[in-house]
Order: sequence, then structure tokens, then C-alpha cells
Amino acid sequence: MDEILYGGIPERNVVLLSGGPGTGKTIFGQQFLWYGLQNNEPGVYVALEEHPVQIRQNMASFGWNVKIFEEQGKFSWTLLQQG
Repeated sequence: MDEILYGGIPERNVVLLSGGPGTGKTIFGQQFLWYGLQNNEPGVYVALEEHPVQIRQNMASFGWNVKIFEEQGKFSWTLLQQG
């Protein structure tokens, strides 16, 4: 991704991933956050439908255990309720 974007996403930018079902948005976003956490960069995951427990389980299935980062205050999520 860094190569495609000529160095990556510029610092302090906000990015919205958009696309149809099954295009990899969720995995891409979670992997991006995980690698940021590995480089001491805090992250926030914003979800429209997924419950935090489901997010944690999905990430853990890839070996991305975010629990310690949550405890350190470096990772959190927000669930936006529609309606």
C-alpha cells in the first residue's frame, strides 16, 4: 500500500475504506491498525455494525491480539449506531 500511495497515507489524514461486500475492507483496516500498533502508533476502529467482542475475535483469528493495546490506552473502537 505504501508503494501505491507513494509513501503511504500522510500523517494526520482520515481515511474511509469503501467497497462492496467481500472486498477486504475489514481485514485491510484491521491489518493497518495492527501494524500501526506494532510501531507504537495508537489507533481507533470505527464500526457500524460489528460488536467490539466480534472485532476482537476477528483480529485474534489473524494473531492480532489487541487486548494489551486496549489496556495501555493505545487502541479503542467506536460503534456507531444507526437510527
